[in-house]
Amino acid sequence: EETDGDPHRTKAKVMEVARASVEEDCAQLIVLGCAGMVGYAEELEQVLGVSVMDPTSVTLKVCEGLGDAGALRRSPGRCGEAPAPKRTVPPACG
Repeated sequence: EETDGDPHRTKAKVMEVARASVEEDCAQLIVLGCAGMVGYAEELEQVLGVSVMDPTSVTLKVCEGLGDAGALRRSPGRCGEAPAPKRTVPPACG
């Protein structure tokens, strides 16, 4: 809620923490941690001179990787069952 309520303040705080990570801990990559920070990466990257990853892109790639690795399974139970095949009805002759 705070991220959405005051995006300028949020971006300033993210910049402060990311800058400290780069300067004090020699971070070479910043991965933003919440979808409320979408759109911050490009500016942070330009200012800090390190790679900054957008949180939604990271999440998408993790999910793709899990799928590619076969690590995703259907949930057990009724909601995880495959849907019944659809019955097709041929069009009426007329």
